[in-house]
Amino acid sequence: MVASGRIPIATDNAVEYGDLVTELGRRVGIGLAARGDVRDVAAWARRAEDLGIDSIWVHDSYFERDPITYLSAMGMETRRIGLGAGALNPYTRHPVVVAMTMSALDDLAPRRVTLALGSGLPLRLSQMAISYDDTVARVSESIDQIRRLWSGQPLKLNDKVPPLQPMFQPPHRIPIYIAAYRTPFLDLCGEKADGYLARPAESLPAFQKMRARVLESASAHGRTAGDIDFRGYLLCLFDSSRQEALNRAKREPFVIYMISVLSDISMKRAGFDPALRSQIATAWRAEDYHRAGELIPDELLDAFILCGTVKQVAARAAAYHDAGMDVPLLQPILQETAQVDAVLDAAVAYASELATSAT
Repeated sequence: MVASGRIPIATDNAVEYGDLVTELGRRVGIGLAARGDVRDVAAWARRAEDLGIDSIWVHDSYFERDPITYLSAMGMETRRIGLGAGALNPYTRHPVVVAMTMSALDDLAPRRVTLALGSGLPLRLSQMAISYDDTVARVSESIDQIRRLWSGQPLKLNDKVPPLQPMFQPPHRIPIYIAAYRTPFLDLCGEKADGYLARPAESLPAFQKMRARVLESASAHGRTAGDIDFRGYLLCLFDSSRQEALNRAKREPFVIYMISVLSDISMKRAGFDPALRSQIATAWRAEDYHRAGELIPDELLDAFILCGTVKQVAARAAAYHDAGMDVPLLQPILQETAQVDAVLDAAVAYASELATSAT
């Protein structure tokens, strides 16, 4: 890992925090879940900033902890690193609330905040008795409403009462990304979003197809490829060798779950028969995790998850970059110190252009 001193938060007599930030050759980010001790996660963000990492993104995953709280703690502990909220959705968080929340976060971390909007998961919304309709239209209008509020303009949502007037100071420009994989969302991204955020466990062929669709839509709306930033969560699991990492992944319930819920189109785009996923899912639903793990071939894991040593994972991230992912977001499957350390090592190796094809 690139050496970097732990610099204290600035005081009147201290060196300004962040002066010794490492310079990296290309941008790379980190993805984290809203779980574990908030102070520990904020300390990881501090360390990532010292290493020159571009940004840290936190999921809004139900039913875990609140991601905005984690991002706020990170904002207090850092001075330069970007903070990504992704993905939020307009069902569990009304667009007005999203605008208010992100404005406050921008005040805490000026010019460092990014928002990604998705549709939410139908199962999770149903569990909370939240109805969901045309999700594409809802996300599209939410983008317009949020941007209007950020510009300080009134917003009329109910003809029976006066329009609402934002009472917060307009924030600095906050980019809005789309975080949804269906074709209408890709078209929406090309039309009006600042970027695209690929979901965890997205295969390389699938990402390439989705990126091409976004750019096709962008062109149709008079935009260029440079108008849209592409990022994506890349799930990682590290061990002393690729095979050891693959074997360990097959024993992890979360990995088995992620494979079990892959869509037919995701399987087909990666070159696999959906029937294989169905067999794995059957064992998973029966809570026969040993059998489910046995059914997962190495090649299937390789298609969706970055498994191996630090150098091998860095090389896999480089492959996504070569396919058009501007900023890979490396995310540890196991959010524990050793795996987070390895993610940071891999991020630095990738961003320092040390990632080479590993055998």
